[in-house]
Amino acid sequence: MSASHESLRDALYGAASKSPTSCNVRAAYEDLIQQYYALVTRGCARRHDRDAVDHSPLCGMYLNRYQHGRDEINLPVTSRLSVVLATLGPRHLCPVPGSPRDDAAGPACRNPLHEHAWSGDDLPPSYRRGWDHFGDAEVAALVNGYLAQLRSPAPSPVAVSDGAPFDWDAFLSMKSLRALLIPAASTTSNDAIPGFDLEHLHRLALRWGDSRPSLVGAWTNTLGLFQLGLESLRAESVPVLLAFFFTWTAMPLTASSTALATEHPPAPSHLTATACDILHRAPPSLYPVIAKWLIHCGGVPHRAQGRAALERMLTLLHDAIADWITDLCEAVEPEAAFCIKTLKILDTVNRKYDLVPLSAFYHPEINDYLSVRDDYLRWKSPASGDLAMAKYPFLLTPATKAEVLRVESTVHMRHELQATFFRSMFVGVQSPYLDLTVSRGSALRDTLVQLAAVPSARDLRKQLRVRFVGEPGVDEGGVQRELLQLVTRDLFAPEYGMFVTHDAGAARGVVWFRWAPEYDAAALDEYELVGKLVGIALYNSIPLPVRFPLAVYKKLVGEPLALRDLAEVDPDLARGLETLAAFEGDVADAYCRAFTVDLEALGVARTFDLVPGGAQVELTNANRLEYIARAVDFYLNRAVESPFAAFRRGFDTVTGESSVRHLFRGEELMQVVAGTPDLDFDALEAQTVYDGYADDAPVVGHFWRVVRGMTPAEQRRLLFFATGSDRAPAGGLGRLHFVIMRQGSDADRLPSAHTCFNVLMLPEYASEAALAEKLRLAIANAEGFGLM
Repeated sequence: MSASHESLRDALYGAASKSPTSCNVRAAYEDLIQQYYALVTRGCARRHDRDAVDHSPLCGMYLNRYQHGRDEINLPVTSRLSVVLATLGPRHLCPVPGSPRDDAAGPACRNPLHEHAWSGDDLPPSYRRGWDHFGDAEVAALVNGYLAQLRSPAPSPVAVSDGAPFDWDAFLSMKSLRALLIPAASTTSNDAIPGFDLEHLHRLALRWGDSRPSLVGAWTNTLGLFQLGLESLRAESVPVLLAFFFTWTAMPLTASSTALATEHPPAPSHLTATACDILHRAPPSLYPVIAKWLIHCGGVPHRAQGRAALERMLTLLHDAIADWITDLCEAVEPEAAFCIKTLKILDTVNRKYDLVPLSAFYHPEINDYLSVRDDYLRWKSPASGDLAMAKYPFLLTPATKAEVLRVESTVHMRHELQATFFRSMFVGVQSPYLDLTVSRGSALRDTLVQLAAVPSARDLRKQLRVRFVGEPGVDEGGVQRELLQLVTRDLFAPEYGMFVTHDAGAARGVVWFRWAPEYDAAALDEYELVGKLVGIALYNSIPLPVRFPLAVYKKLVGEPLALRDLAEVDPDLARGLETLAAFEGDVADAYCRAFTVDLEALGVARTFDLVPGGAQVELTNANRLEYIARAVDFYLNRAVESPFAAFRRGFDTVTGESSVRHLFRGEELMQVVAGTPDLDFDALEAQTVYDGYADDAPVVGHFWRVVRGMTPAEQRRLLFFATGSDRAPAGGLGRLHFVIMRQGSDADRLPSAHTCFNVLMLPEYASEAALAEKLRLAIANAEGFGLM
């Protein structure tokens, strides 16, 4: 720091010392002076790190997106800061380093503060909305009120009871506001985070319900303290910002409540955006603090409390986003961006504590109106500076994410198509497709052999094209869907020997990797081919009829596994471990076990240590939870490490350059890969398109009555007959483009289908009975392709 800077600091500090001698006031002066230097003198030590999140709230680097042509100087915020500093006492500001002092101007220097005439139009949107009525006098009043609160030796008394006067100046002091929002009865110790007393906040909301204008003004002042730099985002101020979201509802939020009011007085959207503009800048080091304030009740974690608090915040943020989103084909308003970035913090909390389902984060308007193609281009062109929803996948439903992945795959396929034509100029003609020619009688063997012969991962990412030997069908999508249906049916059959299938209970039909004492290279190569096959299906947007447990998809995207995942793979084993966890007697005496597990296959039994020297470690009450955790890890990870690693290697070969891991959580990936087994034909009927028939034609009514009268197995056969797959896409049958086309009036002709285009060719039968007979006969003989 130069001598002139030191003298200015001394002058400012001297002016501060003439004010009341409260240490808090002097500290506030010093803090503002430091922020002033970071902003105006270009003295920020991290000015070259534009992505740093811990700059001063008034630092030009912290708000670099609002620059007005002057490097590292934010003129609108600097103009406001000049008012703050002037209110505190100093009248003379230092020059920018290197700029000459104008002697004719007297003591006032050539500072950007003096060269720029401030106006409300220069402020960013979060200032303009709700702040443009604040002139210099109002800012001065805000600062003076803040200083008055600092001079108070104790928090201002706050009345909460009905009819008692309320001191709204409490909102100008973090100390007073914390005392108001977090009663002494709720606290535990100085070091512990007590969490919110939601019933107390509800009483405050009721108390303030008749004083909404005062409440809006009070919160505006509180948020203004942060925006002017008088307060900063730190652990002590986190609960104040979070409490903002709980003071606008007329419904009690208690630790035992699980539902929210469908109608509530919303917070003004500009205030919600302003609160999010502050909160979303929290560094990751504050995330645990945010989480504890949300989930603690009386100083200890409380799941119901966390769920209720998170649901309330999600409701308010989703409402605010809906208010600010105008056209999802264009750039997103900054206010909506602030709310979305705050949701990202909440998603991080939810990932760790699993408080609400993933669907609670899905935003209806975004998923209904988002132009996926335009959003994908924004996402892949970060230089534009526009916010892309795909960057925040927690907002998107699995169906929308599947569409994002389809757009990405299409882009990659087109690039590969162009590259193939270019390479053919130098190395000879190459197919721009991943061509598979198979015999229907040996579809599995032919498919695996040809996939093994594909020379590179690049070729696997070409568009899939299938031809059945002896069948003239042209593959426009339906042929490849049928091939993958046939291959997976045989590949995961127990007799093929690669996977085991449970035959009873909730795990009926679920397939898992078969454990073997040793895996030879040929077996591992086959597991890798299975992974490639699943990746190819995902890459080509084809759902597979495979019942992998959720654990497989969680492992693919790197999510941790738990006992409930083992319950889907081996229910009996999971129940045994749950019984061990709940056992109330002496575990060592009752179980007589060491830290080992046993596996048997093909007549070979082996014992494995769960920890080094596990055979000598006795299972006891004290270590049983560790035993359970290590047993779950063994059965789901260690025991199948080799085959799963090969499977994952094949899957990554195809999808490694895609955004699968960024977009999907395990349960979402499961929906996209395997489709949805639940078939909602009401949703399919609602969006079906008719060609040659009117919507109310008798044959149309007959068709849907026949479909609803079918067994679930027959309905799946019908779907396979018409589309080439017996699974609904992610999002359900309502997402499927389905067409019923008139095929003459020949009463003896069977229905047929163009599976490539999801078109059912339906003759105009004279009666419902005739339609039912012909349709059931057609779907019972639904394999094979021909030209019509």
